[in-house]
Amino acid sequence: MLGKLLKYEFKATARSFLPLYAALIVMSLINKLLFSINSNFLNGAIGIPQSISAMLYGFLIIAVFVLTVIVMIQRFYKNLLSDEGYLMFTLPVKTPSLIFSKLINATVWMLCSIAVTVVSVLILAYSPGMFSDLAAAIVQFFRNVDLQLGINVAAALVEFILMVLTTILSSVLMIYASIALGQLMNKHRVLASFGAYLVLNTVMSTIFMIGMMILGLINPDYFMFHISGEAALHLIMWGLILYNLVCCAAYYVITHIMLKKHLNLE
Repeated sequence: MLGKLLKYEFKATARSFLPLYAALIVMSLINKLLFSINSNFLNGAIGIPQSISAMLYGFLIIAVFVLTVIVMIQRFYKNLLSDEGYLMFTLPVKTPSLIFSKLINATVWMLCSIAVTVVSVLILAYSPGMFSDLAAAIVQFFRNVDLQLGINVAAALVEFILMVLTTILSSVLMIYASIALGQLMNKHRVLASFGAYLVLNTVMSTIFMIGMMILGLINPDYFMFHISGEAALHLIMWGLILYNLVCCAAYYVITHIMLKKHLNLE
């Protein structure tokens, strides 16, 4: 059933994202063309179109990420906590499947938004031989870091990707938990959800700071003099990943309990 829900989610949201992604790529191509033209050509008349296209490109990048957040919030609230919720919760689908379908859909589109933005930037920066030079520079960078700092860059890169992924999951689930808490109110649900978001963010940030203080108070000299740079980097990365996973679990439990036992569709 989760697969069917995901198919429905992606089909419903693709019509919002794909045209915007296409517009961003097209605008990056237009910018590449305009900025490749000599600014002295036609007595500088090309400068105005360059400025306009650059502004439109910037607005499109902002629009991509704003739309991602808006669609993420709208799909969760409209499908589960508005009048559509009566239909969704009468389907033979368990609450975890409903939550995960929204979570996976939002995460995938967030990653796609990042990927499309990176591709558009690469189009703007493209020059003959750029990719081969970039690949060589990356390989050389990995070698230098490994030789001079003794850090396994490949392992650090994997940890960084996991950290980014868990951060996205945690951020999405915190929004879902805030909306789920906000629906307990019969009125001013948006304001209540925003308040819940601030509270959750404050609580988890406080827990994180307390944890860092405890680690520092246990034996700060040990961390400063007995842990190598590579070990410290791995420790920080896995600490952030673990923290994000704890946040994910907490936000998921809150969302699940609110939707399962305290659902308010009035």
